[in-house]
Amino acid sequence: MSEEDIVRRLKNERWLYNLLKLKQLDLWQDVYVNPEDSRKADLLGIDSSGKIYAFEVKSEGSNVGAAFDQVCDYCMGANFVYCVLSKESVSAPSKEKLKRTGIGLLLYETKKGMLQKPHREIASVDHDGPFTKNTRTAISGIIGDPRCYIFPARSTNWTKKNIFRAAKKSKFVDYDYDAKRLPTKGSIIVFYDKKQFIGQGTVFESRNATKEDKTSYSYIASLWAETVCEYPKPVSLDAIKDQISVLHRHSGRSLIQVIRNYPTISFMECQRIMQKALEFNGKNT
Repeated sequence: MSEEDIVRRLKNERWLYNLLKLKQLDLWQDVYVNPEDSRKADLLGIDSSGKIYAFEVKSEGSNVGAAFDQVCDYCMGANFVYCVLSKESVSAPSKEKLKRTGIGLLLYETKKGMLQKPHREIASVDHDGPFTKNTRTAISGIIGDPRCYIFPARSTNWTKKNIFRAAKKSKFVDYDYDAKRLPTKGSIIVFYDKKQFIGQGTVFESRNATKEDKTSYSYIASLWAETVCEYPKPVSLDAIKDQISVLHRHSGRSLIQVIRNYPTISFMECQRIMQKALEFNGKNT
């Protein structure tokens, strides 16, 4: 059984809601590790008192250490955190390590391709992460300024043909990419290529790619076609980098690395890029 199958089945298991007194449980949601950055938890729940639960699910035979590293990050933006692992993959020393750090453990088994009811081996302590409020705001669906991301374009020509032009012919347009984060619905993506910002679009949904998608990339962001636009003129990195906080004080190779990490910028900073793209040159003023 794949990890995605396990996650989706757990989403609908009433025992999990009842065990932790959850009133809401969502797939692949942001858990904040600081005010500007987040990690994508496989499952994110909230109980009747507003406490946040973050779950890292691993398929049979997966590395327990990788799951541990990820849930340690979740402690910054959640109250209770759990590893969800197959019974056979967890050793006694691993269990002891989880107990010492206050991280919870749910163990499951599979029989004939079916997920058996997991049990709680270790209860998580309340980590009361400093950025739990950020996570709670994101999962509550409170409307505010959208999150904005700088996305490296495949290439300017490819993006023009497959995103900007394709958007004129359909309701939605998909952008396949590799990254460690999934932008949430309503987020703005600003495309960047060859030291220039070339256009943007607003996310309708984002998800993990599957075999049926016939793409070699890990994730897919679906954009509202009516929001997709190619800038009337590209905005050079030099013209804007001192006005964008995440790019400030970076240069050369380190700046390229910042872009490759799909940095989040504020809505106001995103507007500055758009404003720069709309500025008239000296001949038109």
